[in-house]
Amino acid sequence: MTNDDVETVCEMDGCQDNATHTVLIVSGNGEETWKVCRPHDRELKRAFVGGVPQSVPPPDAAAIVQCGECGQVLADASPPCSRCGSLNRAITVGDTVTMHEAARVCSKHPGKSGWLLDVKAGDCFTKDLNAWSHRELVLDREHDRYREVIELYEGSRLESTAKLCDHQG
Repeated sequence: MTNDDVETVCEMDGCQDNATHTVLIVSGNGEETWKVCRPHDRELKRAFVGGVPQSVPPPDAAAIVQCGECGQVLADASPPCSRCGSLNRAITVGDTVTMHEAARVCSKHPGKSGWLLDVKAGDCFTKDLNAWSHRELVLDREHDRYREVIELYEGSRLESTAKLCDHQG
């Protein structure tokens, strides 16, 4: 029996289930490592995301109004230009586009059904934060390993590892 095979009780208060997951949380408060059961792995992830302030969306871009004749910037589109008296207007509206990406790779034995290794990595939208984060997920059947890493926009990081057979369900 190796050290990894020793059964440990979940570290969450009152839980008597076997600890199947190791969760490492790195934030501005330092580092924490937890040995928890599958349900408490989910609970720690929710608490991790819930403890970060929601991101604030960028303000909508305001229109820039200029005189269509002389280019004078105007506070309002209706009165005549104070410089040249023209009623012609040039109105400019700007916007920002942000792109996100993610990739997935699966490894299989030729001629056999089912995957051996499934890796997903990239940007992931977190509804609880109303923000994007980076997420890596590795499911390795051949070595019976599960690993998930979530990095939030403000720099904190959560890494959850387990045997894949203990993570199912």
